[in-house]
Amino acid sequence: MASSRLARLGASVLLSFTLTTGLVATTAAPVGAAAPTKPVATRTASPVVGPSPMTCLPPGSPYKAWPICPSAADGSSSAGRASAAPNVATYTISGVVVNNSLTQLANILVVVENSTFDAPVFTAADGSYSASGVPAGTYDLKFVDPSGTYVTGYYENGAGGNMTISLSSATLVTVTNSNIGPIDVAMQTGHHISGTVRDMNGSALIWDIGVSAHDAGSGYFATVFTQSNGTYSINVPDGSYTMSFADFTGTHKYQDGDWNASTGVALDSSFATSVVVSGSDVTGISPEMLLFWTLKLAASATVVPAGRNVTLTATTDNNVLPTPYYVVILDSTNTKVGAASCGSGMTCATTINMASPQSQTYHAVIGDSNGNSPIFTSVPLTISWTNWGDYYPITPYRSLDTRNGTGGLSGPFTNHVPRTFQVTGSGGIPSNAIAVTGNLTVTGQTSSGYLFVGPNAAANPGSSTLNFPVGDDRANGVTVALGAGGTLSITFVAPSNGPAAQAIFDVTGYFISLDASGATYHAIPPYRSLDTRNGTGGLSGPFTNHAPRTFQVTGSGGIPSNATAVTGNLTVTGQSSSGYLFVGPNQTVNPGSSTLNFPLGDDRANGVTVGLGAAGTLSITFVAPSNGPTAQAIFDGTGYFVPAG
Repeated sequence: MASSRLARLGASVLLSFTLTTGLVATTAAPVGAAAPTKPVATRTASPVVGPSPMTCLPPGSPYKAWPICPSAADGSSSAGRASAAPNVATYTISGVVVNNSLTQLANILVVVENSTFDAPVFTAADGSYSASGVPAGTYDLKFVDPSGTYVTGYYENGAGGNMTISLSSATLVTVTNSNIGPIDVAMQTGHHISGTVRDMNGSALIWDIGVSAHDAGSGYFATVFTQSNGTYSINVPDGSYTMSFADFTGTHKYQDGDWNASTGVALDSSFATSVVVSGSDVTGISPEMLLFWTLKLAASATVVPAGRNVTLTATTDNNVLPTPYYVVILDSTNTKVGAASCGSGMTCATTINMASPQSQTYHAVIGDSNGNSPIFTSVPLTISWTNWGDYYPITPYRSLDTRNGTGGLSGPFTNHVPRTFQVTGSGGIPSNAIAVTGNLTVTGQTSSGYLFVGPNAAANPGSSTLNFPVGDDRANGVTVALGAGGTLSITFVAPSNGPAAQAIFDVTGYFISLDASGATYHAIPPYRSLDTRNGTGGLSGPFTNHAPRTFQVTGSGGIPSNATAVTGNLTVTGQSSSGYLFVGPNQTVNPGSSTLNFPLGDDRANGVTVGLGAAGTLSITFVAPSNGPTAQAIFDGTGYFVPAG
């Protein structure tokens, strides 16, 4: 019986802990019951002498583990009582509650409870209580003082004052076929744990913070709110307590934590310092509450040639120095990176390097010095070391157009028949290029399907580069490795034999093996450089046919003035005709390649990698079948290339 009571006590303590401090996951209300409202606490504007008032829930709360506030003038209440089944005989348990001086105590909560029934009532002015409507069964009697003057206890026949603070030693009250009483108890006073709650600078006093004391050994649990001057005082029996502090209402935006003797407060309970109460009051348990942290991880570059350094920097907006925590960078196996440069404070920076081509994912945490027991984790960041070397942007160059034989392939592709064309050796693309960026476009297709582009011919490719329906000129930005002779191969895949499709490939830049004159890529949070709908980027109003316009890219959004190329998304909207947009480093009235093909009435985007003009600009040209149509354009930058040195 004792073990089952202890299990129930643990559940009761956990529920109370959830409602009071928010340090564990929120407990849902029972089905059909309203979620609990914020506990109502009595507060005074001046400093409180003696114990702080304890919180209680409004009448009608479905949570029997928490005190119910009085709802009647005499202190009695049947609110929250679980009703007995219809036509079942019920009885009354009654008695008187006093203190050790035999003074009658009003407004003491008395709860008659077992696993299926509870009847909470409050004592009247003369200390008497009467819990009626109790069906036959075996019950515990719990006594709670909402004012915090007396410690919570249970009825135990033969104990001093007929009261014990441990549920495991409580005397069960058995109701059979008659009323029970009087069951009189004398509530005990304990000793006070007190202190003042301040902010993390140790200055501002914080009110309305929930303070909880929990003795894991006995299961004893009590809570109060801080007063207007930041002070609190909580009454507990002798024991070893974990002191928890919570911004229960969210008023102040502080993090919940436990008392730590060295740092004042710790967010991880494993760092909690026990507060031992033994025969006297304990004062000075005064934490400095921590504001919520945000943690970000950034990299000097996210795509670099193998062997090149990348600097990872983790930052948080509030200092972690007043705590036992550290800002630490970890790899995907949760192994610390850069032990010499990471520690407590607001930043952690380290340099990493991979000698061979590979990708690694990193994340930052706030935890112990090795990153264990993390309490905050950043968004992961992937760094790719490639064997492509450095990047060189070019003015977009058309390497393939099967409609007119450009690139040596004339006539449309047919189903599952790969064809190869030369890329290097023209358009400024050197013979030692090992990969290119560009746009793959489909047109004149007689069926839905997809195109695959890669370094080698593949009749049955295992991936697709550009998917499309019938009758829709469509493009996709690609970065693709070249074949051994500087070639690319394209395969058209359709649902059946017979259909055909024309293909176009425009190169926008190339990679060669690592040297000192190319460019290195740096990712940025997407930044809108142009939106002609509202004038962002200096261009207001739609594009017209064959009228190129230029906008500034460098100098904002984190794109430096020495950037030589950018990656991003080019979007068309509000077009009054089908057509295409061309984007490049220089103004071109009649562009020889296309970046984004679109029909009428379709907001459409395409990823691009494109070189910048000498002043860090880009130019866009709208091409339509005839004069008159217009189109709005948007450009969002996602990264940039700068000289490798």
